[in-house]
Amino acid sequence: MAYLDIKEKIPVTIVGGYLGSGKTTLINFWIKGSEKFKYAVLVNDFGQINIDEVLLSSGDGLVIGLSGGCICCSIGSDLMSALDQLSAYHEAIDGVVLEVSGVGLPKAISAAIELDGRYHSKDIVCVVDSNRVGRQIKDPYIGDTVRAQLDQSSSIFMSKLDLLDAQAREKARALVEQLAPDRRWLSHCDVPGSMETREVNQSSQDFDAAKWFNPVPQDFASESFELARAIDEDSLRDFLKQTGRHLLRIKGVFQLTSGKVVLLQGANDFIDICEWRGTWGGVGRLVYIHHRDWTESLNFKRELSALMEASL
Repeated sequence: MAYLDIKEKIPVTIVGGYLGSGKTTLINFWIKGSEKFKYAVLVNDFGQINIDEVLLSSGDGLVIGLSGGCICCSIGSDLMSALDQLSAYHEAIDGVVLEVSGVGLPKAISAAIELDGRYHSKDIVCVVDSNRVGRQIKDPYIGDTVRAQLDQSSSIFMSKLDLLDAQAREKARALVEQLAPDRRWLSHCDVPGSMETREVNQSSQDFDAAKWFNPVPQDFASESFELARAIDEDSLRDFLKQTGRHLLRIKGVFQLTSGKVVLLQGANDFIDICEWRGTWGGVGRLVYIHHRDWTESLNFKRELSALMEASL
């Protein structure tokens, strides 16, 4: 029996989790590893340039980028428009996977989906960075956001467990279980179409959809940057090492002076640059997110431009 009957509501799996937790990686795994189920994937980023739409490999699915800001802020227009477009494909898809911005909260999105009679909010998956969750919870800037994302979830996926030893893995899991008890724990083998329907957690606190549309994104700001020229890798690494600690998240695809096209991903003190194997349009693109009170954000952009000029 097909997972989606044309007369039934289209199930939507919402994937949330803090910046750099591994949401895009998990969705990519679902898409590439599933032959039985076909997904429409809604991706977004907290910036004018939609980097996630580039990073996600669509496979046989449909990918729609939600640009122009955090999805929690633009849900009334972008999301509804995307759902309207997807309704034309409901005979060809088994369900929708929707990725929430890393600083966004999924509950308002779930509530909006339920208001549309064609869709059903099937599951809210929170992707947790096992290696960082302990520090994130204690962070005075982001702790409340991480807690809220966990609280509003119905399922948990622990990423980056391979970076921890057995004792650290158990400690991370115990912390998450304490913060978000009675959740379903997912593995890589659990893809949206194979999971039984699970009631989305309503949380112990009363949920007011309007409350969650704006407050979290107000604490953050994003900048979008196009790299029209190649840049030297060593110089870029040194630059990010000095200034990148202020960045909560950075993503980009661009060209190095060596001629290699690379993918850059980073979160806080972690930066990774590896070869990009996707299509290349000739112009590099970056999106980075920082606390709104970071006063050096303009200087960062100017210095990045100067670094590009110096790489000529």
